[in-house]
Parts: sequence; C-alpha cells; structure tokens
Amino acid sequence: IADIWEDLVHDKNKSKYLSRLFLQVYELNIQQNTRVLQLIKKLSEEYTVGCISNLGAEQKTINEKIGLYDNFSKVIISSDYETRKPLAEIFNIFLEKVNVKPEECVFIDDLEENVQAAGKLRMKALLYSDIYKLRKFLASVGVII
Repeated sequence: IADIWEDLVHDKNKSKYLSRLFLQVYELNIQQNTRVLQLIKKLSEEYTVGCISNLGAEQKTINEKIGLYDNFSKVIISSDYETRKPLAEIFNIFLEKVNVKPEECVFIDDLEENVQAAGKLRMKALLYSDIYKLRKFLASVGVII
C-alpha cells in the first residue's frame, strides 16, 4: 500500500485525478442539516450570522454553488486566509470582519478543539450535537429565536 501511495503522490496526473475524484465524491455526499440551515435563516433576520470553515477553495466553490452560505452575513474560509480553526488567528479575523467583541459572539462547532479555542477567546461556545441542544443553548445565552 505504501508503494501505491508513493506512486500516486509523486505522479502529478494521478494526483490531479485523485483531487477531482475527491471533489466529485464531496459534492455528491455533502449532507446539509436542513434543521440547522432553517434556524440559520431565521436567525439571520435579526442577527449577524457568520461561518468559519476549514475548507479548500474547491470545496468552498461547491458549497457556494449549492447555496450553503446564502444566509450567512460573513463567511471565512481557512484557505483564503492561510490559517484554520482552532488557531486564534482565524477567530480574530472573523471578529474583525464583523466588528464584534468575542464576548458578544456565539460559536457553535462539531469539534471539541474548535469549541475550546473559541471559549478561550471568551466566546459563548457550544459543541454541536443536535438541534434541540442548540436551541436550548441559544436561549440560555439570550438569543431570541
């Protein structure tokens, strides 16, 4: 297997093919949580709702094409800034772009390390598990749905 991998990595034609194949699989299998997207749409009527995502440019393009970012006021994609979650730099870029203080920001993510990083910056942070806990958390921090 190691020999096959070495061959794939060093052969530019095969690497390009694998990259295209990955993007096709990504596009076919991207799963949208419709309940969360509906909540984002509702929240965006009253609040600034942003997105920080660790994606490459190609994945960003796919997400734009399917309208995934339509209800976000600001979208920060890691590949655009050469940094990524959980590094504080990407959170600070977002805070500067939307002109809010960390303690005014609610951050939701499905990775513990990202939630901890946001919490260290004094954001109100939640590890996402389901829509019901998300709604309860938002209510507990004063977000009116």
